[in-house]
Amino acid sequence: MLKARQGEVLVDLASEMRYDECMTLRVAVAGMLLLFLLSLSSLVFFLFFVDPEYLSVSGFVLFYASVCAWLWSVFFLLGHFAFGRATRTFVEMLSRRALLLALLATASVFFEHLNLFSLYLFVALVAVLAFAEYKLARR
Repeated sequence: MLKARQGEVLVDLASEMRYDECMTLRVAVAGMLLLFLLSLSSLVFFLFFVDPEYLSVSGFVLFYASVCAWLWSVFFLLGHFAFGRATRTFVEMLSRRALLLALLATASVFFEHLNLFSLYLFVALVAVLAFAEYKLARR
């Protein structure tokens, strides 16, 4: 165990780091639950109360942003409940990969909406996001 002297009190550094990592995970899960509820309510509003014929570009941007936020929170929460490890690096990796998957799904739906979606575009999106994951993971 790592111990350091702080005045007359011995502080256990390993337990302090573990507490910090657990708090990071709790804050991340609470934030994602809040994001899930807010984006779900936004999606319900768009699906039931907004007519797409009268929607401007900013409305579509808000709709796709709420889809991306909802998917990000769903992927993060699924990953947390499937592989719930309480380390800071795991939370960062899970959040990053969940965001990249959400961006891939949202971009696919967006390009399908514009009738531009094809297998070649999907492969290009996967390649760009895999490169982004590689660059972000190396940092």
